[in-house]
Amino acid sequence: MSRHDDETLHEHDHTEPQLEVRGVAALPSRYTLGEVIGRGGMGEVMAARDEQIGRSVAIKRLRQPDPEMLARFLREARVQGRLEHPAVVPVHELAYDEANQPFFVMKHLTGDTLAKVLPQRKFTTQQLLRAFAEICLAIEFAHTRGIVHRDLKPANIMLGDFGEVYVLDWGIARVAGDEPRESFEDIGTSPTIETSAGSILGTPGYISPEQIRGEADLDGRTDVYALGCILFEILAQRPLHPRGHAGIASALADVDARPSLHAPEVPPELDKICVRATASDKHDRYESARSLSEAVQRYLDGNRDLALRKQLASDELTAARTALESSHLPAQHTAAIRAAARAIALDPTEREAVELVGHLMLQPPKQVPPEVDRELARLDDEELIKSTRIGLAAAISAALFVPILYWMGFR
Repeated sequence: MSRHDDETLHEHDHTEPQLEVRGVAALPSRYTLGEVIGRGGMGEVMAARDEQIGRSVAIKRLRQPDPEMLARFLREARVQGRLEHPAVVPVHELAYDEANQPFFVMKHLTGDTLAKVLPQRKFTTQQLLRAFAEICLAIEFAHTRGIVHRDLKPANIMLGDFGEVYVLDWGIARVAGDEPRESFEDIGTSPTIETSAGSILGTPGYISPEQIRGEADLDGRTDVYALGCILFEILAQRPLHPRGHAGIASALADVDARPSLHAPEVPPELDKICVRATASDKHDRYESARSLSEAVQRYLDGNRDLALRKQLASDELTAARTALESSHLPAQHTAAIRAAARAIALDPTEREAVELVGHLMLQPPKQVPPEVDRELARLDDEELIKSTRIGLAAAISAALFVPILYWMGFR
């Protein structure tokens, strides 16, 4: 793949007619441009000042003036500008510059993308989960307007400096369903940004299986899948799927989406949410982004799935008993202790697990671990060397002391 593995894939090898730009104004002199604050495959974002109102803004300009990029650029501005939601960056103006290239003016954001935040761990898991629940509601808002984002990923989620959250890059969004909704009739789903044979829309590692297969009837559950991948990454501190084309094969392979496999502290309720959100069959996922948000919010509110926890505790206790039968092996003895401890963590009322942990802690393994044997042998060797040195020093001292006694008259 010639592009960066995290970059959105687009269609290739088809020519589209120039899109008619309706209702855009000539470039006004009200904006004073500043430095470039971001670049992508399609355009660049510059800091600017709106001199007429006296506020800081951001201006996005098209860098590659070809029909495909133009279609996506104008679509992003129009979809983003009409989705009036706190988590969607407001668009103030869409216009042409003096070189007859389109640009749009939007709110100037301050903060970092989730892609930058996750490796730094500058936010707690609770803070990230709250932000995630808000992002889900923003996507639900778009879905109620008939818009499917299709390119949700950490790089397209911004966390503001004052608690704001934003969903970025609506360039490959599409109008879902047969009927255009409300004020999106003139946008529709342009063939310029539809999947052609052998091409894929979106970013490998986050696109859903049906999106990879190029299915035409995509709905909000495609975004739910991407949100599930993002949630997994928040919890496991690693992506669910690898980067690049390997991510496509991984998404089709139905991998285990339990973050606790990589981060044991992740509770079973969040494991269950990730698994359901990233189900290969869209009918097995949450039916909406709102449902996913509510599931995460219930966890944040302190609700726990007691039936699930009891079942998992029972499974861990069974594993502890199995390991106990082979507890003459040091590794199995340790495994039994850990499984029983997990059972207690899941269900503190499990008396058998408590008794089993106590029994295992007091009973040493029947077989001494090899590393302990080696350490004891090392200590024995050190003790032998030490004793030999002491004896040798005593002998030398005695040999030196005898002439002195003889010289002093002791016979």
